[in-house]
Amino acid sequence: MKLHNYASKIFIRISVIMLILCTGMYTSSIAQDLYYSVWQKGKLIGETQVCKYEVYGVTTYELYSHLKVNLLFPIKISQNLVAVYKNDVLVFASTQNYLNENLHSSSTVVRKDNGYNMLLNDDKVTKHNGAITFSGVRLFYTEPKQVSRVFSESYGRANSIVQTGEDTYRLTSSNNQINTYTYRSGRLMLLNASNRLLKLEMKLKKYADPVNHRHPNFTSN
Repeated sequence: MKLHNYASKIFIRISVIMLILCTGMYTSSIAQDLYYSVWQKGKLIGETQVCKYEVYGVTTYELYSHLKVNLLFPIKISQNLVAVYKNDVLVFASTQNYLNENLHSSSTVVRKDNGYNMLLNDDKVTKHNGAITFSGVRLFYTEPKQVSRVFSESYGRANSIVQTGEDTYRLTSSNNQINTYTYRSGRLMLLNASNRLLKLEMKLKKYADPVNHRHPNFTSN
């Protein structure tokens, strides 16, 4: 099964569920946006936007990142990510990663029974046992106190994270990338990412405080 067909079916299911929730009543949602500037060697190379909104116990995270990094030559790197939680358990995640506007890698993670079905890079479906309660995108909104493992939506595996100081944490991925997260009042302020090829710095430049939205009933009587 191709990735886009697989992901489309899941999106349809989620859309139907949300439509049922919204039909015949007012719905309330809470939204919060974070905006980060991304730097390489003191030079601004791009931006990352992260969105979080909650409706009836369902929390959706979205991340959009667009960078132009310099190695031996300029490379455009983009990422789109969606993760959906229900009752603090991940039920769906999807990522697309692009190099120079060409799809480089992708993933789809879907809650199934007591575990997950995962489709990485349009390959065969693999299994993940147990509930996932903390994945990478949550690090932007939640300081990982008493969290030791963070699930990667892109790679379908858990990475270790340890606290290294007051409000500071270090995550080590399976591909030896090291990310250092610094928080203030529970909000991610600074992310330093480094691997054998490059070092990046992501700084919070602005944020929108949580906003309550009340959506009217559009159905006819």
